[in-house]
Amino acid sequence: MKRLTFLSWSAPIKGQKNVYPGAVLLGVTWSICISIAVVLALGVYIMVTAAPVYHLTTIIFISVVISSLLGAMICGAVANKQGMRHGLLVGSLYALCFAAVSVYLGVYTLELGLLLAILPLIMAGVIGGILGVNLPSTRRMKRRAV
Repeated sequence: MKRLTFLSWSAPIKGQKNVYPGAVLLGVTWSICISIAVVLALGVYIMVTAAPVYHLTTIIFISVVISSLLGAMICGAVANKQGMRHGLLVGSLYALCFAAVSVYLGVYTLELGLLLAILPLIMAGVIGGILGVNLPSTRRMKRRAV
């Protein structure tokens, strides 16, 4: 555990950013794209086969949580520092998009069930950000100044 990086507690160097919006936007975009791809693949699977759809909502929710985790991992790998903060931002923005779409489609109303649905997304984002910063790789992703 001593080689894991959660946050850097030192003061930033003058002119250095604490949060990289390009990395956060990239992570949220990846999360949304992964979710759309999984939902489309499940839709095609259901149309082609005569499979039962009993557990479809559970499968979709698990894929949404995994997409939040993967998007935050990509963000943490690109940012290369402060994975908890970047993952929290990706998870929160993705959860906000998820909540907006869920309320618009009538899946949830503004109630406790919606809060219980978005908390795992935020937690998966934080975990993914931490994992993304700590990914062992010989070639780190290049961070662009945005």
